[in-house]
Parts: sequence; structure tokens; C-alpha cells
Amino acid sequence: MFCVDEAAPEQGLSGIARHLVDERSDPPRVERLQVLAGEGSLVLEHRYADERELAPGYRRPMKITTRWWSPLTSTLVRERTLTILAARVGAESSVPTWRPGAEVTDWRVQR
Repeated sequence: MFCVDEAAPEQGLSGIARHLVDERSDPPRVERLQVLAGEGSLVLEHRYADERELAPGYRRPMKITTRWWSPLTSTLVRERTLTILAARVGAESSVPTWRPGAEVTDWRVQR
């Protein structure tokens, strides 16, 4: 497991977005996204689980658990789990050209 940290102080944003990546999978996949406040305390976390392949080379997590912590007391304030029962590729013609890190980064929830 390794982490990639992002910060954007030049845009007036304090804190860090930390991506925890499982390098053992092929391709490597993000297991968690954590948001750390300016002083380093954890305030938000997304945990991704139950990853499935929707089409060759196109994967998505089917379970996302989000947790919020109070920045003042570091106590857990809220937890929500989203379970996706069915998913499909939005534009199937783009699947053959999709690669990790490509510009295809948006997911849509459809009813």
C-alpha cells in the first residue's frame, strides 16, 4: 500500500487529499480517499470495496463507505454506506481506450 497526497494551497485550500493505493492489484486501485484538515486531523474518508469489472479493463467499486469526523474533537460524526446493485459503462465505445489515469474520471448514478 502506498499513498499519494494532493494539496492546493495556491487555490486557497488548506489540508490534504490522500489516496491510499493497493499496488498489489493489476492495475493498482485506490482503496481509500482521506481528507486531512490543515493541522493533519482526518475529517472525511471514502472506503471503496467490492470492485467489479464492468467491461474488459473497466472496473468500479460497488460499495462505498463514507465517514465524517468532527475537525474539533476528532470524533466520528456520521457514516453512510452506498451499495451499488447494478452498473454499466456509460459510453461503451470508450472502453477500449480507457486506461487508469485517463481523462475518463466521472461516474454517474442512474435510476
